Amino acid sequence: MTTHPPATWRLETDEEFPPGAAAALVIGVLVTLYAVALLLIGRRMMGAFTAELSWQTLLVTALTIFAIITGARILWRRTFPEAGVADQWVGWGASLTFVLLASGLSFPGQQERDWWIWLPLLAADQFLRWKLSDSSAFDAVAIPADSRLSGEQFQQLIRTRAVDGRETINATLRADFQTGQRHATVYVGFCPPLATMPEIIVEATAGPAAELKIVLAFTHGARIDVRLAQAALEPTSI
Repeated sequence: MTTHPPATWRLETDEEFPPGAAAALVIGVLVTLYAVALLLIGRRMMGAFTAELSWQTLLVTALTIFAIITGARILWRRTFPEAGVADQWVGWGASLTFVLLASGLSFPGQQERDWWIWLPLLAADQFLRWKLSDSSAFDAVAIPADSRLSGEQFQQLIRTRAVDGRETINATLRADFQTGQRHATVYVGFCPPLATMPEIIVEATAGPAAELKIVLAFTHGARIDVRLAQAALEPTSI
């Protein structure tokens, strides 16, 4: 029996926003908005800021703030698809920042029209926070209950540690395709996280011809995109 070396696909960062830069951008935006909100509230309480914004200006400002915070949430979720403690901090921190900005711009809220602007946006913000807290909200691969592969094993991990302390994870993952589907995404988690960034090698051991691409790799897991040479003619897997 002859063997062939597996195909190695390195993490490509030219098409993906670097995780470190994404985290710095999101945290920087939220911290900046948080500081602005505290400044506005402080000036309001000291009586230095008493002028009320016009209805049009307040609406544009509120929508702009909502768009910035929503963009930060989405960038964080796409960069870090696995939910964790940091994800909760970003989610609730963004909501707190939004509430503080609303208070700073409309405090003490003597005009009823302010509530017609802020309340719908605050409700939408909470809905998005709840929706994006689900790690399967982006690029999750659903396996239909009536799939012919239902009940079969689709992921197996074997983790070993050498005498020198180096760890190796041998994982068998399965990407399922329905008729007409060409792209799929699979995730693999490392728990507990590895001590250093992993070097990942992937190969297709069975199934139709496909291109494998490691698009995200962290000490706690990786994401692999699978692209068939042509759309599946029937339900199949790799």
